[in-house]
Amino acid sequence: SSPRLYYCTFTENTATDYSGGMHNVYSKPVVNHCDFDANTGSNGAGLCSYASEPTITYCTFTNNAALNAGGGVSILYSQPTDIIDLSDSTIEGNTAGHGGGIYVFSAITVITNCIISNNTAGDGGGINYYSNAHGELSECTIEDNTATRWGGGAYFHDHCDPTFTDCLISGNEAAVFGGGIACYGSNNPLFSDCTISWNTSENGGGMHNQSSSPTLESCTVTSNTATSNGGGIYNNSDSNSTITGCTISQNSAVSGGGMYNESNPPVTYTTFCGNTPDPYYGGLSGGEGNMFLDQCPECLGDITGSGTVNVEDLLLVIAAWGPCGNCPEDVNHDGIVNITDMLIVIATWGPCP
Repeated sequence: SSPRLYYCTFTENTATDYSGGMHNVYSKPVVNHCDFDANTGSNGAGLCSYASEPTITYCTFTNNAALNAGGGVSILYSQPTDIIDLSDSTIEGNTAGHGGGIYVFSAITVITNCIISNNTAGDGGGINYYSNAHGELSECTIEDNTATRWGGGAYFHDHCDPTFTDCLISGNEAAVFGGGIACYGSNNPLFSDCTISWNTSENGGGMHNQSSSPTLESCTVTSNTATSNGGGIYNNSDSNSTITGCTISQNSAVSGGGMYNESNPPVTYTTFCGNTPDPYYGGLSGGEGNMFLDQCPECLGDITGSGTVNVEDLLLVIAAWGPCGNCPEDVNHDGIVNITDMLIVIATWGPCP
């Protein structure tokens, strides 16, 4: 079947199995400008797609709760020729055991221009890719999500290799591994032109890799914190993340402020600056074109850490307006976000030096 739903609301529905909101099985629905709020179920409390090919645009998934996986959206299985399309949507405030916002299991997804925020799960607070899950995620914001175990922002498990392009992964928290991103078990995702910033965890504040080797190209890994090791990135003994053309800056940890390596990951044309207590701990291969600086060139208005002061930084200042305790939007660190911070952002507009 191929139903088409426009401007619908699914709210406060309950199911003991699968989705309280909408459950698709072997179908190709089009879902446009719909709201899924406060639904409960076992998988995909807001919307569950099983062996289906939905197209979901301009929808909101808020405050849904799944006992198992996919608080907001759960995508389970797809054919090799099927592509699940989720775009221009907001996934916020959902909870689940796995994948608080989105859970993708053995499926191919294309996720574009979405906001995935304030979701909570055991692993993959924002999004969880599990067991041969692939596809693309571009121009998305994954922020302020929480995992009680692994992967506050995103979690990859068992042969998953999606491509992330031009995404912001910021302000996420994991209790154990990978505040921003955690990869466990033969995963090779690609991150291109992404910013990984202000994430926290015990190990691997920005990213934690175990038995996985992701690739980072032209990414910024900045202002992440680990209470133990690997403020920016943590690679265990059988992980070799390939890093080229990136900036790893102002991250902090007990050891390996920028990177903590039990392996020898290849790193080239990358700048390390302002990491505490050290740019990296352990091995590092490659080395061509790398720079190691004690301090970073100052760029006060670059709140996102993207290397460019632009409208995203300005909008963050506006959103945080008022008293603020040690928040990045308080550019001049006077305890309040106000017109002074806005003027600093405007004055430093453009690429950072």
